[in-house]
Amino acid sequence: MVLPITIPQASLATAIGLSAAGIWLGTTPPNPSSDKVPVTGDSIQWAVTAQKKYGNILYLSLGAQALHHISLVLTYPEIPKPLLRYGVINGISPSFVTWSRDTAVPIALVLAGASLRLLAYSSLGANFTMNLQSLIS
Repeated sequence: MVLPITIPQASLATAIGLSAAGIWLGTTPPNPSSDKVPVTGDSIQWAVTAQKKYGNILYLSLGAQALHHISLVLTYPEIPKPLLRYGVINGISPSFVTWSRDTAVPIALVLAGASLRLLAYSSLGANFTMNLQSLIS
């Protein structure tokens, strides 16, 4: 059975995919340093260590959530029960799977933030680093 996909559904699914890609690109350092993580004794050290050691594995959750949301958008209003899971019991708000204020504002903010971050990456080029300590000497 082929699902008829409308232009608003396709554009929302594309926007969700682009925002997930923007989050990944915007949080991936363009010039990763090979320096060891300094021992600071604070809670941020764990996050920095996890990013350096596991890298893209941390983004699997983001990708899975984006793919799930895209599949919900593309199959709306006839969303299969296995895909919806507890939404069958609780109900799903149409504003979650159609263009609305609830989807447009967060996607616009994510795309704007990712664009600013990528603009900073391109403007600073090789001088953009996540290690501020090396810039302050």
